[in-house]
Amino acid sequence: MNKSRAGLLLMELTIALLFFAITAAVCLQVFAKAHLINQETEQLTTAHTIAVNLAEDYRATLLSSYDFNNKDSITLFFDDNGQIVSDKSVTTSSAPYFAVISPIPSTESTLTSIQIELHSGEDMHIIYTLPVTASNRTQEVQS
Repeated sequence: MNKSRAGLLLMELTIALLFFAITAAVCLQVFAKAHLINQETEQLTTAHTIAVNLAEDYRATLLSSYDFNNKDSITLFFDDNGQIVSDKSVTTSSAPYFAVISPIPSTESTLTSIQIELHSGEDMHIIYTLPVTASNRTQEVQS
């Protein structure tokens, strides 16, 4: 009778350990997924902040400091904090974020538009896209 009880106890412990091992594996996967989601959210938040700041600069000054000079687009590089990097040796793969600002052709003479695309420097994918339209104050009719 003691051997039967010992065997039953051993089987019970084995099942309990198996249950806890499976539960621990599931919890580890959930925590790993939560960590990835947190990183993606931080990246999206930073990209959104950069894009909105560029859009406000565009609306305020029509990005007069960024002349397209017959180029299709302008590329600006940013650090992890969303600050522009002015170092000329920075490339798309070495900067955490880079913005590609492209003019959008418009038939309206009083409106100008651009598209701001924020890319990840790590894998070059587009994180956030923001089209921006502003009134062209220099061509408005004076009253």
